[in-house]
Amino acid sequence: TDLRASYRPDMFDDALSITIGFNNLLDEDPPVCFPCGVIGLSTVAHDLPGRVGYLRVTYEN
Repeated sequence: TDLRASYRPDMFDDALSITIGFNNLLDEDPPVCFPCGVIGLSTVAHDLPGRVGYLRVTYEN
């Protein structure tokens, strides 16, 4: 489950965007994959780090 929210302050005429988000918000483990090799997890379909948060600030002229 991913979650993100963005905000564009009016004082910058929508040129500034601030986004905060989380990937894998519920910190779910990837499913076990027995034919996937040594670690038993499919790194093609799932990320291994678990929950990851981020803050992104963009300014477009």
